[in-house]
Amino acid sequence: MIEIFYKIIPFFAIIFIGILYGFLNKSFNDRTVAELNKYTYYLGFPCIILNSFLNINTLSREIIEEAFINIGLLSLFFILVLCLTKLFFKEKIKQNTYLICTFFGNIAYLGFPVVYSINPNYSTNISFHIAGYLIVLFTFGIIQLEISRTNSNIQPRNIVGKIIINPLVFSTIIGIIIAIVQLHIPPLIATTINLIAASASPIVLFAIGIFIIKNKILRKHLPHILSISCIKLIILPLFFWSAISLFFGKGTFEVSIMMACMPVAITPFVLAEIYELEKEIIAGSIVLSTLLSLLTIPVIFALSN
Repeated sequence: MIEIFYKIIPFFAIIFIGILYGFLNKSFNDRTVAELNKYTYYLGFPCIILNSFLNINTLSREIIEEAFINIGLLSLFFILVLCLTKLFFKEKIKQNTYLICTFFGNIAYLGFPVVYSINPNYSTNISFHIAGYLIVLFTFGIIQLEISRTNSNIQPRNIVGKIIINPLVFSTIIGIIIAIVQLHIPPLIATTINLIAASASPIVLFAIGIFIIKNKILRKHLPHILSISCIKLIILPLFFWSAISLFFGKGTFEVSIMMACMPVAITPFVLAEIYELEKEIIAGSIVLSTLLSLLTIPVIFALSN
C-alpha cells in the first residue's frame, strides 16, 4: 500500500504544478495544452513505444504465449466495450471516449514501477504486457478512431494509409520488428529515445493541470467520470481475473491482472487533441481513477496472488 502511494504522489504533484502555473500565468490556455499534447503525440509517445520494445530482451515460449493471451483478452474486452458503447450512446464522441479510456491503463508510468517493485523477475513480462497494450490501442483503437472521424465516402485504402502513417502505429510496427529480430540499437540512439520517452508523461501531466484550472470538469461530467473509473479499476481486472482463473489457471498471469487494474492512462488525453474525444471527461477520469486506485490496486493485487 505504501509503495503504491509513493508511486502515485509524483503523478498528482506534477498535475498540481500545472494547475499552479495555469493559475499564475494567464497566457497558459487551451492552446498551450494543445501544443504540449502534440509534442507528446508526435514525438514523446512514439519514443515510449519504441523504448518498451527495446526493453524486451528475452523471448521465451512461456512469455510469448502469455503475451498473446493478454492481447487476446484485451482485444475481447475492447470488442465488448465497443458493442456496449454503441448500444448505450448515440454520439460517437462518447463511444470513443469510453472505449479508449476503459481498457488502456497507466501501465508504463505507474504499472511498470509498481509491479516491478513487487517482483523484479517480472521485468520482461511487464515489457511484453506494455507492448501488448500498445499493440491493441495503436491498431484496433486507432483504426476505430480513424474510421469515426472520416466520412462514409472515404475509401478503405485511404483509411488504411492514414492508420499506417500514424506516428503511434508506425512506431509500434517498428518496435515489433526490433523485438522479433532482436535488432541491436546503438547506445547513443537508445539513450536519446529513453530521454524523450521520459519527458512525455510529465509533460502530459503538466498539460492536464493547466487544462483542469482552465475548465470546470468534475461537476458537469461526474457520472461519466465515475463510470469510466469503475470500469477501468474494477470491471477490467475482474474480467481478466475471471478469464484467467477459468481457462488458464496459475502461472505468471498475475502480471496480466496487475496491469489490468491500473488507472486510466494519460494517453487518451493526448489522443483527444487529434481525435474526437471528450477531453473534460478524460482529464477527470485520469485524476479520479488514479486517486481511487490507492484503494483498488492493493485489493486486486491480493486477489491475484
